[in-house]
Amino acid sequence: MGFLENIDARLVLAAVAAVISGWVSWVVIEDVRLRRKYRFPPLVPGLPIVGNTFQIPMVDQGPYLQKLGEKYGEIRKRMVLMPYGDQWRQQRKLMHQVLNLSQQSIFKPFQDLESKALMYELLVQPEKWYLSFGRFSSSVILSVVFGRRTNHGDPTFLNIFKTQEDFVPYTMPGASIVDSFPFLANIPIWKKLQPWRWKGDEIYDRTLSVFRGLLDELERRQKAGTQKPCFMTELLDSESKDKNFTRDEIAFIAVTLLEAGSDTTRNSLLETVAGTAMYPDWIERARAELDEVCGKNAERLPTFDDIDRLPMIRASVKETVRWRPTNTQTGVPHALTKDDEFEGYKLPAGTVVTWNHWAISHSSGEYDQPERFYPDRFLDDDLDKVGKGHLGFGAGRRVCVGLNVAAGNLFIAIARMVYCFDIEQDPSHPVTVDKPFPLTAVVEPYKVIFKPRSEAHRRLIMRECHEAADIDIKA
Repeated sequence: MGFLENIDARLVLAAVAAVISGWVSWVVIEDVRLRRKYRFPPLVPGLPIVGNTFQIPMVDQGPYLQKLGEKYGEIRKRMVLMPYGDQWRQQRKLMHQVLNLSQQSIFKPFQDLESKALMYELLVQPEKWYLSFGRFSSSVILSVVFGRRTNHGDPTFLNIFKTQEDFVPYTMPGASIVDSFPFLANIPIWKKLQPWRWKGDEIYDRTLSVFRGLLDELERRQKAGTQKPCFMTELLDSESKDKNFTRDEIAFIAVTLLEAGSDTTRNSLLETVAGTAMYPDWIERARAELDEVCGKNAERLPTFDDIDRLPMIRASVKETVRWRPTNTQTGVPHALTKDDEFEGYKLPAGTVVTWNHWAISHSSGEYDQPERFYPDRFLDDDLDKVGKGHLGFGAGRRVCVGLNVAAGNLFIAIARMVYCFDIEQDPSHPVTVDKPFPLTAVVEPYKVIFKPRSEAHRRLIMRECHEAADIDIKA
């Protein structure tokens, strides 16, 4: 019996060794084949077999990759999976129907209402300013998509941000081993035994649960006759006839819309406040415009009708999305669907090409004093083109479809904040830009102080914004 056990052990070891040897041989042969067929950019030195997998940090990737780019060149090689196809086009089309420029008239009443609520919250609960930004941006898009508002105690609001916070880091290079070894995803073994799927599956299930809950809530309101018309009521009504999407696909359409319309605005406002606290010189010029339009004695709040008379505020919107990239410092990786060539390099289908938003935004070759928050840089003939002069909304076919809605959110919030409040650094905790801010929904990213500009401005907020801040999420 002991002899047989020894034989079995030797056979197992031999089999394992054969598998490892075969895999290493395949990696080497495949690498040689690809190098002969294609011309890759120069590689950053890494470890045998695993390459750069364990070199890239999970946080602050933008500055890290910027330094690598300065040392080795701007183009890198990396493998990851992110297909483009019919499902992406279908969802993009639906998002365009909700978020395109022609829909701004639908958003403006909600942006007006929620920005008033934001001003009131900054006045009465200034210590929760960072939470108020999240509530503002989420409530605008929730109103349009689901016909409901949100407040600080809304569990749906908290759950949405929690899923976003978990999801974004998981899309970054190095978050999963299949980023470096895509073939692992095709190994014919039970999915539950594939450890690289565990975290992704958990995020997927939790996200689906949150948005299924929103759909269930909407349908209960419909049956009770209390649901307001919104995008999802129209989609569900259409789907009752056409059957183009499953219920889970409808839930993820809602996921996409809410993520596109909330998190980026929240993070951008965090950046605006940081930039204002650190580089306040632009505020005087912006307030000169605001005081001329709305009155030096806090006569009224700025509105969307004032947009043409407030060029400095419009420029601050563009500077905000340029100055500090939101969500993903290095862009979201996307795979080539076919062989392609760029600047003399030949790249195979499946290669993921991403761009370092952080490096571009902080390049002295692109911008004068790139670390400075300086809206004046956008006071030019392209001021009306919200996506021109920066890559804050992405590029190409995947450019943010809701850029005009996002710009509207930022314009009305920044205009009213700058008009009504002084924003100051906490002397004991100065804001710095030596690394990206930890942009999470429930943690204060830095210390700032909001103070009404004057007693007249305080009264203006109480007079015009108090009612907007009375939010009943059950209504």
